[in-house]
Amino acid sequence: MNEKVPDNRAFVLHRYFISAHLMRREFERELARDVNTPTGLSIEGYAFLSLWYAALYVTVEGWKQNEFSDPVVDSLLTDETKLNLLRIYRNSIFHFQPDYWPAKKIGFLKGSETAIWVRELHDAVGNSLLERLPYVLHSGR
Repeated sequence: MNEKVPDNRAFVLHRYFISAHLMRREFERELARDVNTPTGLSIEGYAFLSLWYAALYVTVEGWKQNEFSDPVVDSLLTDETKLNLLRIYRNSIFHFQPDYWPAKKIGFLKGSETAIWVRELHDAVGNSLLERLPYVLHSGR
């Protein structure tokens, strides 16, 4: 293949995004199941949700480190409160917490607006990365 890679940084970041995207897809499959739990979510669903959110934050870190810009993504990232809660949530996933439901997790999961925001952020980052990589064939998005 003789095509020139237009932006290697975007290609590398897209690899991180794929992890977030796969976890979101699995979470949504679990969410569609009828589960008889107090939260309506299976342990598998909770695991997929947690890994999705954590991988999305890593993707956002790469986005910022590479100084990418997109009007929709940039607008969503101005919400420092939600962004910080997502960072704390990511930390609670990858650093042992002695409580089953640590405050670090609950802080992000409390409101429906964080769920809406994270979906919007996920979609905006994914769309922007795909626009930067027009030669990449993708499926399932």
